[in-house]
Amino acid sequence: MKNKMISLTAKTLERTNISGEIMSSVRQMNILIVEDEHQLRELLAVILSDHKCKTAKNGQEGLEMFKAGNFDVVITDLDMPIMDGMKLLATIKKERPSTRVIIMSGGIDETRLEAIKLLKPEEIYAKPLDLFDLREAIDRF
Repeated sequence: MKNKMISLTAKTLERTNISGEIMSSVRQMNILIVEDEHQLRELLAVILSDHKCKTAKNGQEGLEMFKAGNFDVVITDLDMPIMDGMKLLATIKKERPSTRVIIMSGGIDETRLEAIKLLKPEEIYAKPLDLFDLREAIDRF
């Protein structure tokens, strides 16, 4: 994973000019990151800083921000206080089905995984995250 992290950093740096402006051919998107772990939430915002990122610390806060904003992508943890990521995913797909949703989780049993798949998230990632793969998924959108 260390090599992939270095590659991610190099890839990101290649797309910036000397003053730090992004020079990417990738469309800038509005991304909502919903994660209760502060460090991971902030790391994801930094990795995706060539997009317009907003962060929320739980599902309820994320839902309020989602309803008030216009997000292309929502990246959400599954297990969070107040409202979990599954309920957030279901609400997002009901209200704005075209919004791309990426689910992250430290552990999902088969029954829960099948229930999540029925809600049709674009991606499901296990923690610890492979940040390179997550970044590539965002770039494909």
